[in-house]
Formats: sequence, C-alpha cells, structure tokens
Amino acid sequence: MLHSLPGPLTRQALKRTFVAVLLAGGASFAWMPVAQAHAVLVSMTPADGSLVLTPPSKVVLTFDEAIQTMGDAISVLDPSGKQVQSGPVQVVGSTMTELLEPITMPGHYVVSYRVVSDDGHAETAELGFDFLTASTATQPTAPVAATGSSWLNTALVSLGIVVAAVAGFIFMRRRSADSGESTD
Repeated sequence: MLHSLPGPLTRQALKRTFVAVLLAGGASFAWMPVAQAHAVLVSMTPADGSLVLTPPSKVVLTFDEAIQTMGDAISVLDPSGKQVQSGPVQVVGSTMTELLEPITMPGHYVVSYRVVSDDGHAETAELGFDFLTASTATQPTAPVAATGSSWLNTALVSLGIVVAAVAGFIFMRRRSADSGESTD
C-alpha cells in the first residue's frame, strides 16, 4: 500500500532529488579528465585527410600527454596495401615519429597507430592522407575516420554517478522513514 506524503515533505523530497541530480551531473563533468586520462591524438603530419603533393619522408603523431616508449607502433600502407614505414617508431615525450620509404605511388595512404598512455591504457586508430603527383589526374579517396571510445567512458562514469545519487537518495528516504518520521 502506498502512503501519500504531506505537501511540505514532498517538496523537500523533490528538492533533495534535484540537488542530488545536479551534484551527480556536476561531479561527472569534474571527473571527466580522470575517466579520459588516456593519450589523445592532437595532430598528425601529414594531417589526417590532407592532400600532399610532395612525398612525406615521415609520419609524426603528437598526443596531449606523454606516452610510453614500449608497445607503441605506427603502420603506413600505400594504396596497394604494402607497408612503407622504415625502421622502428621513435617516441619522445608526447610525439611518435615513423620514417617512411620513398613514396612514389599516388593514392590514399592509411596510417594506423597503437599508443600506450602513461597510465598503461592502449589506444588505436586509423587515419590517412592522399598523395598526388603533378601528373596524377585522379581524385583522392575518402579518408578513413578515426575511432575511439572516450565517449563510452564518459557515459559510463556519468551513469554510475547518477545511479549512486539515486541510491543515496533512496537510502536517505528509507532511513528517515525508519527513524520515525511520519509518511502518512
């Protein structure tokens, strides 16, 4: 059987719920950097989706934080699917550099990378650029979009905070009901 709540208690309960939801929402934004404490790509040279007329000799990826020197990799595939990177990837602070074999084939080059953040979390993505020579008359192909899961991390943290706030509100309501406050 449901008990109806008196007017002032209902308003007070609604105020508490509103405050709890506001606090939970604010906390989720405050904790966002913690949930996304992984290296995020800031720039790539040549730029993702760019059209280059001079063959690049290297690919440089710059991240928003320092990355580990172990477990990182860059793969560059020419339009035929052949790898054109040359030598091991070089990592200095927040920058990864991969030297390339001489590029001569016009078309879309796929740049895949795997980077390990200082916190040990690995991120992967696939980017690209188009290379055309002056004699090439074909249009570049569409670049491959980068993928990531940082929005999922943020959504899960936010959901957890809201669930905790609602559970806390229910606990407080039951506790106040058990302490003898009238709910009739």
